[in-house]
Amino acid sequence: MRDAEVQDQGVGYYENSLYDRQLPSYASSYGGAAGIAAGLAGGKGEGLLDEEEYAEFVRAGMWRFKNKERLEWIQRQEKAKKVREEKEKLENESKRREERDKRRKLEERKKRRLIENQDEARKRYQDGWKKLQALPTSLQFSDFIWPLFPPFALPPLSWPTIPDLTPQTITSFLLPDNLGKEERKARLRSAVLSYHPDRFERFVLKIPQDKEEVRTRVRELGLRVSQVLNEISRGGGEK
Repeated sequence: MRDAEVQDQGVGYYENSLYDRQLPSYASSYGGAAGIAAGLAGGKGEGLLDEEEYAEFVRAGMWRFKNKERLEWIQRQEKAKKVREEKEKLENESKRREERDKRRKLEERKKRRLIENQDEARKRYQDGWKKLQALPTSLQFSDFIWPLFPPFALPPLSWPTIPDLTPQTITSFLLPDNLGKEERKARLRSAVLSYHPDRFERFVLKIPQDKEEVRTRVRELGLRVSQVLNEISRGGGEK
């Protein structure tokens, strides 16, 4: 039982704790364990080993002597375990760095792709206005352009709604942060003129009369965009 405890705790556990205790200075005048025990029997001061503790000290030393090879094997196993744990720690840290790098690169790719998609949408927006102005008659809802990202699917699958057209969404699309002050002012002024109710109504009237629902929806959305653009202008959107 004691040997098992020594193996579990390590012989050093017992020896170190016992070495920290003080043997009587006069014990060396006696012979061996019996001499020390006899010296201790005369009276025990604070910090001195008693007979049971000294016996434990002797047993630990004998166990170490008899089990030298076993102890060396245990030490090698402990050293190997520390090496494995350190290796695993380094590998785990490396994996965590790799995962962070993957997530960072993925976020960067998503951000780049979003910027590219937004730039493509803005180009389609500009081209859409040119096309709208060139069409002579018979316009459809899909011919109209709205300053939103992402674009809406064609009706009846989806229609832009009044709540979709806010100063935040329109500013984000029409006036991205990378625009200079003058370009910002020019783009905002162009949009205000394009969606001015009088000008915009000319395009609304090109929708066939038998599609009154489409006319009504386009007119409402155009008026809402015009109102929001004027609000942006008044609020310092030309900064």
